[in-house]
Amino acid sequence: MKRVALGLALPLLTSRDLRGRARRLWGWALVLTGVAAWTGGFWHGFGPEIEPGAATLLWKVTVFSIGAAAATMLAGAAIATLRPPLRTALLVGVGVKLALYVAWMSRHDDFRYVIYDYAPAMALVLLLEVVALARGRGRGAGWIILGILLSFAAAGIQRSELTFAANFNANDLYHLVQIGALVVLYFGARRLEDA
Repeated sequence: MKRVALGLALPLLTSRDLRGRARRLWGWALVLTGVAAWTGGFWHGFGPEIEPGAATLLWKVTVFSIGAAAATMLAGAAIATLRPPLRTALLVGVGVKLALYVAWMSRHDDFRYVIYDYAPAMALVLLLEVVALARGRGRGAGWIILGILLSFAAAGIQRSELTFAANFNANDLYHLVQIGALVVLYFGARRLEDA
């Protein structure tokens, strides 16, 4: 998943279009997703076997990256769908939300707090994109809506106890669906234009 996220980020980050702030923010969100996938996977695979301070650092980088990715996606959606002063107010709110999240996660480790931050952010991105689509201004909105719905489905799969074969379980299927969701989100993000 990390390679897919980072590979998809590159074209969004290297766009020469000066009106592409929303696309670049989505590119950074994919970079942060790739970082979280890498550090989270390393923590899950080797956390118990490495020095506790290093394991804690890996975990903190993981949860901070996820929070920053959610904030960056939300900021990108705001820039693509809203105009000032509403856009400015939402961007300030995103910054405050991220600062509060970082402060909270600096002292807490439970992954449920990551979900408490991430799920409402994605729901708000979903709402912004639905409104943009309904107003006929949503270049890429349909793709982003589908990508978020796929991400929510992937999360539901991961929470399930499904087992398909001896070496393929719900977590494996989650990763496959989430990779698909990242590709779909990329297709939406590359079509975004700043409002």
